[in-house]
Amino acid sequence: MDFSDAEVRRRWVYLYDRVATGQMPPESEARPNSKSKSKFLRALGDSLTAADLAGCEVVLRRLNRTEYENTVRDLFDIYVDVQSTLPDDSAEQGFDTIGSDLSISAEQIVTYIEAADLVLDQVFGPSQAPRRIDETVNIKDLRSRTTADQVLPDGVVLFIGAKSLPMYGMSVPSPGLYRLRVHVEAIQCDRPVVMQVHGGETGRIPGHVAGFFEAPPGRITTIELTDRAVERDDTFSFRLVGGFPWWKVNADEYKGAGCFLARSK
Repeated sequence: MDFSDAEVRRRWVYLYDRVATGQMPPESEARPNSKSKSKFLRALGDSLTAADLAGCEVVLRRLNRTEYENTVRDLFDIYVDVQSTLPDDSAEQGFDTIGSDLSISAEQIVTYIEAADLVLDQVFGPSQAPRRIDETVNIKDLRSRTTADQVLPDGVVLFIGAKSLPMYGMSVPSPGLYRLRVHVEAIQCDRPVVMQVHGGETGRIPGHVAGFFEAPPGRITTIELTDRAVERDDTFSFRLVGGFPWWKVNADEYKGAGCFLARSK
C-alpha cells in the first residue's frame, strides 16, 4: 500500500479508528481476540505515523526580519532596528513564515552580516560612556502647549482622551535609555484619572506605549518611567484613557475630570 498517497492514508486512518473503537468487524462477523487486534493496530499505526511524519518534513529556513529582530531582543535585551537593513520577506498567502519562501541568497547573507554588525555594535556599546542629560522643562513653555485644553502659569491641563499632548520642542539627542519624571494631579474629580505615556513620537519607527499611570486628585504626584528611545529626535506624549471624546472643550465651562501636568517644583 502506498501510504504516501494522502487519500490512501485517509482511508486507512478511517479503518484504524473503526477497529480501535470496536465498530469493525461488524457484530455479525467473527471478531479477533484482543492480542490479534492489538498487534494489527500497532503495526498499522506505526506505518501510518511514519507516513504522516514523512509528509510533514520541516524545511530548513532562515529567520525572517521580524523573527531576527525579536531574537536579538530576547538574547541581548536590546532593541536594534535590523528590519530597515534586511530585505523584505516574500509572503505566501499572506504569511511571511513559510519555510519554502525563506531561502537565502548570497546577497541576503551580506545584509544579514551587516545586521549582525549593528547588533554587535549595540551589544558592546561605544568606546566611551554616553553623555548624560538632565533637563527640566515646563510643558507650557513647549510649542506643543497649543494642543493642551488649558494653559496655566504652572503647567497645562488635559481634559479629553481624543488627542495626545506631545513634548514637541523637547526631544532626545540620540538613541538610548531615558528616565522621564512628570508631576501630575487629577482635577475636577474625586478619583484618579489614568494617563497613557507614549514613547517614540516623531521618529521614522512607529511609536509605542511606554506605560499607564494613575494621577490621584488632591495632590501633585510624580510618576516616573524608563523607556528606550530608538532614534534621535524621539520624544514622549501624554493621553488620558477615556475622558471627553471631543477634540476640544471650553476649559472655563467644562466640569469633567482632567489631568494637570505641573512644572517641576
